[in-house]
Amino acid sequence: MSGWKMQTTSTSCWSFSTSARCKTQSFTGTPSSMKMVSLKTYFWSHDSSQAEFADFGDAVTFDTTYKTNIYEMPLAMFVGANHHMQSTLFGCVLLRDEKAESFEWLFNTFNKCMANFSAPRCILTGKSI
Repeated sequence: MSGWKMQTTSTSCWSFSTSARCKTQSFTGTPSSMKMVSLKTYFWSHDSSQAEFADFGDAVTFDTTYKTNIYEMPLAMFVGANHHMQSTLFGCVLLRDEKAESFEWLFNTFNKCMANFSAPRCILTGKSI
């Protein structure tokens, strides 16, 4: 990916997080690196997703796609099921890599984001992490 495109994307993510946080106090957009030039990993969760987690966060599935987006970064999602057995999204993350440190940062960030709610009883994953 060209440096210009990544810089534009990093700036766009930063701007999106800032404007969303101004509109609602519960929005969480957390980059793993504060550098504006490069985006390493980026987690986000909207206030409606956090409200869904409060109601339906007993069981959470976590899975990644394998670099199917234009940035060739894995996209991971925290998903649950509501009382109608419909999928509900709790949070998403773009990962630069799938190293243990990245997943450790991600799960710590997810825990901080959902700290006001009960922890899930189980987290199901598609692979060993």
